[in-house]
Amino acid sequence: MTKNTECTSYRGSTNFFALEGPYCYLEAWIDRASLPPRSVAFPQDPADMDFAGELYEIVNSRSIGRVEYDWAEKRVAGYLPCIDYDDIEQGPIEYQDEFYSTRKGSRWTSDAISQGLRGKELVPYLIRDFNAWICMPPDLWPSPPSILTPLFTIFDESCALTHMHNLPNDLLLEIFSYVRLADLMNLSSTCRSMRNLLTNTGTLNSVLRQAVLSRHGPLRWILPVATVQGEVEYAEEIAHKWLASPYAIACAHISTMDSSPKSAFSDQAFPYHVFIPVYLNVDTGIESFSMSSRKRLWKQAQQFQELWYEYRTKGWETDIFSMFDEETLNVRQAEMSAMYG
Repeated sequence: MTKNTECTSYRGSTNFFALEGPYCYLEAWIDRASLPPRSVAFPQDPADMDFAGELYEIVNSRSIGRVEYDWAEKRVAGYLPCIDYDDIEQGPIEYQDEFYSTRKGSRWTSDAISQGLRGKELVPYLIRDFNAWICMPPDLWPSPPSILTPLFTIFDESCALTHMHNLPNDLLLEIFSYVRLADLMNLSSTCRSMRNLLTNTGTLNSVLRQAVLSRHGPLRWILPVATVQGEVEYAEEIAHKWLASPYAIACAHISTMDSSPKSAFSDQAFPYHVFIPVYLNVDTGIESFSMSSRKRLWKQAQQFQELWYEYRTKGWETDIFSMFDEETLNVRQAEMSAMYG
């Protein structure tokens, strides 16, 4: 390309930069093995490409490319408009030393002050109110709490049962696997018998376990990834503390899912029914603030998974790569040398 195009970011450059952390998570969470082979879209060039190569082509071949950098306006640039970044792109600049325009009220800060927190202890709550990101290398998995507030109100077991109580447990769990977790919680509020069924330790633990360990489960992002150095070792150490805690369940429901026994997170006794609420509760501690960014990155990775599928099945939205033959590159290099020489 000898001129700026819609798929470039600055002065016609097709280079793009990614933070090491988000890139490592993207590499771990994009399930390329489940996608059609590259030969479907590129029969003339069916050879496999590495992760970085395919990501490069996906980013630079979008018909509506990355947002251009504007020296006259301080704003985030270089992101793809087709990806929902959870409003982080609304910040005035890339560096979050100025994020007053993204403020979403003072709910979390006021709650923290009412709890007696002061000074630097308020920083995570301020960041949440300003809808900014908090990235803490490494991410922190929560340890078992010494005191646990009851998670749900359990009603008298003598209340009337529903027809769902008559279903075999394996079938019930299979049905629940097709329902969003938020909808299951809403369902539990419809009547006392459904509350008791869905918040039963065995049932709830099995539902959450499947959401975490399934290859495309909605809580898969909770697991540590091998692409981030030291993360698996640290998370496994915490997971073993949970297995040794009073919250570990003595007899879990048998799951039909095939999972590796090597990880403590895969142990049938792992108490997901306690671990997940502690993990996701922003009031629990600094660990949850760290994980809020992890969840955002997971959402973005799922969107890139869709772009990857389109790339593997339909190819480039815009073909800029076939124009980069040796002659064109020489012309391009000469122009750049003349411009900056």
